[in-house]
Amino acid sequence: MAAVAMVSAASSSQAANILTNAGFESGSLGPWVQTNDFSGHAYGDWAVTGADAHSGAFSATDIGNKLIEQSFAGVLGSSITEVSFWLRHPGYATAPTYVNFRYSDASEAGGIINTSSTDWQFFNVTGMLNASKTLVGFGIYGCNCGGDFASTTLLDDVMINAGGAGVPEPATWALMIGGFGLAGATLRRRRMVAA
Repeated sequence: MAAVAMVSAASSSQAANILTNAGFESGSLGPWVQTNDFSGHAYGDWAVTGADAHSGAFSATDIGNKLIEQSFAGVLGSSITEVSFWLRHPGYATAPTYVNFRYSDASEAGGIINTSSTDWQFFNVTGMLNASKTLVGFGIYGCNCGGDFASTTLLDDVMINAGGAGVPEPATWALMIGGFGLAGATLRRRRMVAA
């Protein structure tokens, strides 16, 4: 029983967000970067704001069609269990936003999601992910919806959850071996008492 509990604890700790500063709670943008700008606005680049957040104290915001992106070590798409985020367009209720997946073979793909209110909305875009490729970057374009205020996008609580697939980490192996050793010692002790 102890071995099972240790292995379960190890397995559950493997499921983790592969993004850094996913909720922008460091108060700065890094390691997120703005990599493209199709808006024509010379202002309103992606930055962290404390004025409006889905959770915590900060979120990221921009004005216009600009890509905020984070790169990371490659993760096989089939091991990713969730890609999600919270988004808000305070000046335009039904605004489109493009989600961008960047893969290790230098290809990019994604799709459009649409907000349906001016409040914070949750989007799970896992279905847009190519499970047969290795993901190395994820980004979201702000909206170029109209006037300056209408083109404001707010982003928070971005999640790319890579859970339990692949080779266990060294800490997981140590817990598993310790658990099996404990189970073996318990069985050995029971046999000696029975004799």
